[in-house]
Amino acid sequence: MKTGRYTTRLIRRLWKLLHDEGKEKIEDVLGRDIRFEGHFNTVFDNLKESRQKQLIEWVRECKNGNSIALSSDRIKDLLAFILRFRDTNLRAILT
Repeated sequence: MKTGRYTTRLIRRLWKLLHDEGKEKIEDVLGRDIRFEGHFNTVFDNLKESRQKQLIEWVRECKNGNSIALSSDRIKDLLAFILRFRDTNLRAILT
């Protein structure tokens, strides 16, 4: 938008979340009785916006039963959901 000699821009916040906000969104989906691994904060903060969205959507799909679970041979009653980003070596595991 132009006003005289100066141009002003509308500034909006990107969707990219900080790790605390990401944890809150995941807790909203799965409930408060969830633990996050120690390096979640660093990894989540370094994800691109699209990867953050993909991760949160994947958690929703797991909760709704739309994602395929893997069972453990060693631990009875343990199901795991694994998300692997193809362009990186990052894996998200939900048990």
